[in-house]
Amino acid sequence: MNTTAPDRRYLSLVLPFLATDLVARRMSPEARARPHAVVAMEKGALRLAAVNAAALALGLAPGLGMADARARHPALEVSEAAPEAVARMLAQIADACERYTPLVSLDGLDGLVLDVTGCAHLFGGEAGLVRDLLRRVAAGGFSGRAALAATSGAAFALARFAAGRGGAVVPAEEDLAALLAPLPLDALRLDGPAVEALARLGFRRVGDLYGKPRAPLAARFGTGLLRRLDAALGHAPTAVDYRFPPPVFCAERALPEPVERVEDVLGLIAHLAETLAGALERQGMGARRLDLALFRVDGRVTRLAIGTSRPLRDPQVVRRLFAEKVATVSSLDPGFGFELVRLAVREAAPFALVQEGLGVGDDGARALDALVDRLTVRFGSERVQRLALADHHLPEEASLHVPAQGGCGWAAAGQALETQASELRASELRAGMGSPPGSSGEWSDPASAFPPVSLASRPSPPASAGRVVAAELVAAGPWARREQPAPASTPDEALSGPRGRGAAAGGGTAHDAGSENRTVYRLSSGRRGPAATGDAATGDVSARGEGGEAGWSTSLPLAGDAPDLAGPARPLRLLEPPEPVEAVAEVPDGPPIRFRWRRVIHTVVRAEGPERIAAPWWRTAADLPTRDYFRVETGTGHRFWLFRAGLYGSGAEAPAWFIHGLFG
Repeated sequence: MNTTAPDRRYLSLVLPFLATDLVARRMSPEARARPHAVVAMEKGALRLAAVNAAALALGLAPGLGMADARARHPALEVSEAAPEAVARMLAQIADACERYTPLVSLDGLDGLVLDVTGCAHLFGGEAGLVRDLLRRVAAGGFSGRAALAATSGAAFALARFAAGRGGAVVPAEEDLAALLAPLPLDALRLDGPAVEALARLGFRRVGDLYGKPRAPLAARFGTGLLRRLDAALGHAPTAVDYRFPPPVFCAERALPEPVERVEDVLGLIAHLAETLAGALERQGMGARRLDLALFRVDGRVTRLAIGTSRPLRDPQVVRRLFAEKVATVSSLDPGFGFELVRLAVREAAPFALVQEGLGVGDDGARALDALVDRLTVRFGSERVQRLALADHHLPEEASLHVPAQGGCGWAAAGQALETQASELRASELRAGMGSPPGSSGEWSDPASAFPPVSLASRPSPPASAGRVVAAELVAAGPWARREQPAPASTPDEALSGPRGRGAAAGGGTAHDAGSENRTVYRLSSGRRGPAATGDAATGDVSARGEGGEAGWSTSLPLAGDAPDLAGPARPLRLLEPPEPVEAVAEVPDGPPIRFRWRRVIHTVVRAEGPERIAAPWWRTAADLPTRDYFRVETGTGHRFWLFRAGLYGSGAEAPAWFIHGLFG
């Protein structure tokens, strides 16, 4: 998008018979001279969508019903409308017009607007540029009219309503008001109802609007009428929507003889890249994206584009990347040869100079970026991607795939991702630990902040004494003092833990929904005896119950019982989607004791959690139930990431268990 500025020059090209000329290209010269029309279904009837010059001379016009047209001229030949083919042909003509300027805009269904400011001297002046354009259009089998003026509105009006076969060129000092005055109001791009309403009031020419009060016209027909008039006369800027943004830097080479060999094209690319390298160096910039346009003799254009991970200037690297790009296409299809080669820098970034050698370079990062560039050119950016962090709580939505060619290189992007992840983990630890009374808000050792609770089975005593199983659960707040708990006297009291007796300082419980503490469990199975015993030396307590079933054993952590907080909090590999498992837990909201996954039963010996993840406020609990995640370790040494979807008592259905990832 651009707005007109002083001293701009615009060329308007109109193809009034584009639809019929496209059909006539497949006809013989005798058939082209006969009346022909293109028909389309409109309001339940076949109507003429476009006519050629011979049919127009007979009085036929677009919009007329086909039955009426055949009644007037039975020999009229008709073809079915193909708007998609017409749009493709207009785009091809626009590509061919880029040999004159890179700033080309589509103008309706049958026209183009070219910003040729500063380009006319390359073609022998403005008149020579217009003649060359019309000659090439005619050679392609199309009828065209062109006009060149100081505003795009004036060029449009003159091309459609005043230009002859040779085109019109309006000098910059010419009075546009006098040239546009005799033209009909359709030259201002007004719609049909507005033109009819103005005609009823006596306004039929553009000059009829000169000098008239503007307020009544704006009140009756809106500000669009005056805005289009001012834009055509150059009194107001006009927005022009170009097909492609203007390049940052551009270099081209017009060839006296067309080339066909790929080696010749690559040599021209290196030559143009060397020219661009000087311009980039003077501006302290480097290329991030380069576009190559190869203009064939027949008007077709072949486009190739490459991107880089870091700003680039080296011509040989540019040549090598385009060689990789050429290898991905079956053939460049030069036709009768390429007569113009253009290399443009679409994106540029500051080029940072680095010291080479002396052990301070980043050769490894540069090599990695070069590899990513080659892979991206070869396979496409949608197939060479990397992971980036996303601002989502759900694990499956916490990362997204982005092109590997990051904003500052693959290696730098990876380092930034690692830094971001480290900061995220640190912020989670700070939020989970809080600050102890009398502290300065700083934190150090995560293990000291989370006093673990261990459910560990003691070594079995002699057979004569029977099997001893501990069954107490102790949970302490994050900043509570580590004190020896009192032995449990009954299994019920032992299993209730702090929930029944009250927690230590800090108020956290093992499975309290509002607690942010992570509790580490060590699970074991054994027999419950009829009595309880205690060991003051180790702090272990045991309880014997009836029934001989599996029980929980608990103890304060010994030296070897501390959880491995240095490991990853979440697995690197996630299952998509999470797979359901059949799990058994000792208490409803506790960690699983064992679970069945893929027809294999796993016994849990250690568990850490829960980590609660709730649904965002804009998603309902039915759509995304609250999850409680646990890190568990089985007797075989495998570590899994399980979660319980849903809360007990919150719905009619019981919560379900899923496995979401694997550690290691």
